[in-house]
Amino acid sequence: MSFILRDYQEEAISLVMAAYQDHKERLERYKADVMYGLVQGEFVARKELIVLGTGGGKTVIFSEIIRMILELSSGLALVLAHRDDLINQAIDKYHVCSPETVVGKVKGSVMELGGQVTVGSVASVCKAKRLKLMQQFNYSIIVIDEAHHASSNSYQTILKAFPHAFILLVTATPDRLDNKKIIDKKPIFEKDLIKLVRAGYLCQPKARAIKTDVDLDEVHTSMGDFKQEELSLAVNTPARNNHIAKKYLEYAAGMPFIGFGVTVAHAEALTFAFNEMGIPCQCVTGETKDEQRQAWYAEVASGSLQGLFSIGVLTEGFDLPCISCIIMGRPTMSRSLYVQMIGRGSRLHEGKDHFLILDITDNCLKHRLTPHNLNKALDLKLKDNETIEEAEEREKREEEEEHERQKQVRKLKEKRKEDMIVNLLQQFNWQKRESDGAYICQFGNGHKLALQPAGYNTFYIWQALAPAYTKEKVQAGCLELDIALQEAEKHILKLLAIEESIPRRGEAPTEKQKWFAWRLGIEFDEYEITRGELSDLIDKAVKEKEEKKRKKKEKIEA
Repeated sequence: MSFILRDYQEEAISLVMAAYQDHKERLERYKADVMYGLVQGEFVARKELIVLGTGGGKTVIFSEIIRMILELSSGLALVLAHRDDLINQAIDKYHVCSPETVVGKVKGSVMELGGQVTVGSVASVCKAKRLKLMQQFNYSIIVIDEAHHASSNSYQTILKAFPHAFILLVTATPDRLDNKKIIDKKPIFEKDLIKLVRAGYLCQPKARAIKTDVDLDEVHTSMGDFKQEELSLAVNTPARNNHIAKKYLEYAAGMPFIGFGVTVAHAEALTFAFNEMGIPCQCVTGETKDEQRQAWYAEVASGSLQGLFSIGVLTEGFDLPCISCIIMGRPTMSRSLYVQMIGRGSRLHEGKDHFLILDITDNCLKHRLTPHNLNKALDLKLKDNETIEEAEEREKREEEEEHERQKQVRKLKEKRKEDMIVNLLQQFNWQKRESDGAYICQFGNGHKLALQPAGYNTFYIWQALAPAYTKEKVQAGCLELDIALQEAEKHILKLLAIEESIPRRGEAPTEKQKWFAWRLGIEFDEYEITRGELSDLIDKAVKEKEEKKRKKKEKIEA
């Protein structure tokens, strides 16, 4: 074995091997029962899931597991992936693990069967004639890389063709927008990006949220994320693209980067804007030949190219440790996609002590590196250019000095107006109140948010903001617990962001603010009213408008 395994990798391998041994023994008993006519029902193959943050070495782990399993049996191994980069990466890693092993490839016109290990494209393997031909081989184990895709029909068709194989699924992001589960049980091993950072196996993340005037309210959603064409129309403007390039020069000049756009046209427009400002970069799409990609990757590593823009090509399987800046030019409602994107900058590299996320689209306020959880809290707030370790040290100093902020805020409902640092790792300390089953979260300057039970596992969201603590309902309707939690935490993050800009509430309203208020039919004296007061009136008008729409919709449906 040529790999030097990390402690958590050894633990994951040990757990999976124990599961495989159980699978193997059950299969042997099943075959014996078939021989003696004692079988009742079909054999159920064992499936196990490994969740490991980007850069944690998933390919190393499953390569070593395959090597050990093939030593224990006379069977073969099949690795399934959906991208060329993942297929080639699996082949290369396994040759490092076991140089003597014959590794075949199934992709397009290439059909290399009979080797101890076969690495195949899902799109190629699932074809009926090819799949029938492959069924003659006794695959002891099937590994699915980037397993959050495994619910699709193509993957399921392949698994049904090999009912006796042990199934190992690996992914960095188990959550899906359609809420489908990868498997119906907990992962056999799990170590997320934050744990890997804390253990020193990945770089410390820093994030800077960048001011944007783009309004996404009119962009519709589909399958849990923004509709791409509508989103591209909203964000792909020369002004926004040039703004992103300027912010890169301001905050990350010289850092090797990857940037993500919404569509090919958007990624190409960003590439053009950067090159126009003297930042050499290229755009990688699904049409880019592999030889050209590899040449550009080498140029980024050498410094002759500053970075690359892409859409989805670089979200999985891309491995260039020198990348130290991620430009989130694409708004997304998918936590899974967001984590995949920023994970491209997390790998360790000589001279790289952190990676910077330029969040152009408020993604930092919508997604965090850990799933929503009521019972866990990190109790950290990352400040400008601060790593996790630095934040912990600062908080200790603050506790020792018993320093508390004294600002009191009555109304915190104004959109943030300038660039700021956002805590990607933040979680909230929710406490369950046993008397009525409500969940309470205290944050900021003593403000409180509550999830109040409404029956049938649904909850209302209420807030009580310091210093008045007037109880107000945040949303008119009740929501299921997981959705209510997500909306509540997004609301808290918004309030915390506003708290940073509260001194500007006493300034005069902006022209855009006044125009929006007039559009809503709000009457006000533009020479007397403050920015904060007008913001409150706008919030009230928008809520009333949404409530009227809701009632009208209910009346129509009734």
